[in-house]
Amino acid sequence: MTAAEQVLEHAWAQEPSLGGTRLICFDGPSGAGKSTLAREVARLTETVTVHTDDLCPGWDGVPELPGILSTLLAPLASGAPGHHPRYDWVLGHPVEDVVVPAAPVVLLEGVGAGSRSLAVVTTTLVWVDADPSVRKERALTRDGDTFADHWDAWAAAEDAYFAAEQVRGRADLVITT
Repeated sequence: MTAAEQVLEHAWAQEPSLGGTRLICFDGPSGAGKSTLAREVARLTETVTVHTDDLCPGWDGVPELPGILSTLLAPLASGAPGHHPRYDWVLGHPVEDVVVPAAPVVLLEGVGAGSRSLAVVTTTLVWVDADPSVRKERALTRDGDTFADHWDAWAAAEDAYFAAEQVRGRADLVITT
C-alpha cells in the first residue's frame, strides 16, 4: 500500500470532521515531501487542495497561520466556500483573494496545517518528514535563490512552531519520504 493509499484509508475510516468534509492535513518541515504526497492523494480521489505557502504572510508569518486557517475553514464547515488572500513571496504582499469551494475532501498542505487550533476539524493529520540534508536540497532545488537566503531563519521558525504545536506527536500517520 502506498503512502497516499494509507492516508486515504485512514481518512475514509473516520467520520467527516469539517461539516460534511474530511479535512486531511499534511504538516512537516520544508522539503519533506508534503506537496508531493498531497498531489498523490489528490490523484486518487476528488479533492480541493490548499497550500499554506499561499496563505503565509511572509518569512515571519508562520505564527499567523493558525488564525488565517481558522478563518478559511469556518465557512467550509457549513458547506459554503471559504476564501483566503494569496501571498506573493516575490512581491512581498497578498495579490488576490482565492475562493476555496466546499468539497467532500479538502487537503491542507504545508507548515501550519497541523495547528492545534485545527484539531477539532481535522479528520487525518499526517506528519511528513525526510532527512534534513535531503529536505534542504529539495527545498533549494524547488525554490532556488528565493529561499536560499531565508533557509536558516525559516527552519528556526518551523522548529519553534513544531515545538509549540507538537504536530508530530499528535499525527495520525507519520510518513518518511
